[in-house]
Amino acid sequence: MIQTLLVALAISSCLLGKQPPSPVVLESTVEQPTDDGPLSSTAEDSLVGPEEPLTDFDDQLPEPLTAADDLYSKSLVHIDHRLVQKWIRYFTKNEFNRFQRFLDRGEYYRVYIEDQLASHSMPQELYYLAMIESGFRNRARSRAHAVGIWQFMRGTARNYGLLVDGYIDQRMDPVAATSAAISYLQDLYRVYQSWWLAIAAYNSGEVRVLRAIMHRNTRDFFELIERRVLPRETVNYVPKFIAAMYVAKHHRRFGFRLNTTRDFDPQSRPIYRVPPFIHLREVARRSGCKLSDLKKDNPYIIHSIVHPTRAIAIRLPDGCRKIGHSDNRRLLTESRIRLKSYRNRKHKGMYRIRSGDTLSSIARRFKTSVKALKLANNLRSDRIRVGQRLYVSPPRSAIVRRRGRLIEYRVRPGDSLYTIAQKHRTSVSKIKRDNKLKGITIHPRQTIKIYL
Repeated sequence: MIQTLLVALAISSCLLGKQPPSPVVLESTVEQPTDDGPLSSTAEDSLVGPEEPLTDFDDQLPEPLTAADDLYSKSLVHIDHRLVQKWIRYFTKNEFNRFQRFLDRGEYYRVYIEDQLASHSMPQELYYLAMIESGFRNRARSRAHAVGIWQFMRGTARNYGLLVDGYIDQRMDPVAATSAAISYLQDLYRVYQSWWLAIAAYNSGEVRVLRAIMHRNTRDFFELIERRVLPRETVNYVPKFIAAMYVAKHHRRFGFRLNTTRDFDPQSRPIYRVPPFIHLREVARRSGCKLSDLKKDNPYIIHSIVHPTRAIAIRLPDGCRKIGHSDNRRLLTESRIRLKSYRNRKHKGMYRIRSGDTLSSIARRFKTSVKALKLANNLRSDRIRVGQRLYVSPPRSAIVRRRGRLIEYRVRPGDSLYTIAQKHRTSVSKIKRDNKLKGITIHPRQTIKIYL
């Protein structure tokens, strides 16, 4: 996608009679709503003030921003812009207490994030992007299902090396997510050669900003604001970023305070690679940690089982001991036993489709019916593909009964709400709502209602 946008932007520059920007060579490394919710959303911005007419501003355009620029100094050119002033008033008047909480939470991560940005020759002020995205809440989730401090959508997160599945969501890992955000912002800067446009694209998407540039023949963000070619949220997004940065830089002037009790330092934490199918409570017991502290320091772990098929690196909190050789050997042995059982159970009673197979021939071979096969595998048509696995003799306890579009499903060992939702082509949130579940914990032999 980024390479395609580079070509498109180069073509648009030629059409406008301008030389295309030369890409900047930047290092790129990819590693692995409450009242404190994010300050941005994807549709209508919950914190956008009343509609105000956009005013003219100085015709003199600011100098282009470079990768190592001081964004704060460059932003002062626009500090008197009406939208920037609106957000300064909002942060310091309307949402004073909330902004103070964002400052408090952000101080824990600030040194780490700024150091990471500086090590990649990027403006340290991009730290404030996480502030307006999430208020530095690891578990922040937008209405569009963006997650984490940097509010990654699932697809973008996976494109930048983050693991997102039913057990692990690295969008909630401040270390992995910060690395991915840096790489993503580097790519956006390569495309637009402007940090204001890169920040706007981070909010609304690369293609939408590119279309605005081509439609109005300009790569100046504030001119695009004046010409009204960007979504309302994006129009507010860069001014909001500038306002948050300005208020934080001058927090004492506005009556805010900074609490600097301790800093986030992942390098000081012992790392342990949890083998597949090991419960987090077992790691807590063998490391002398509190389970609650382990969960707090590793918010990207979704279930009590860390992961059924992968070894996952976790950070041990302060005061916990490293897991010794003998304890690690016991966990590895237990992991192998459980993983073998899981794989046997997963494929038991399943058939891999071969060339020439049809549902009718498979049903005859296993003495069942096409209707039963379609019900057991949630198939909406008779279409199957080579290599696909089908349940041909599902456990009797899997589907208790089906009444119209309602399935009563009995939970089996190894099931999770995510795997059940995937199998029946629905969502975890819908299953939780239909069954009045407050959390995501389910138990074997529990009956779940699924409305198709």
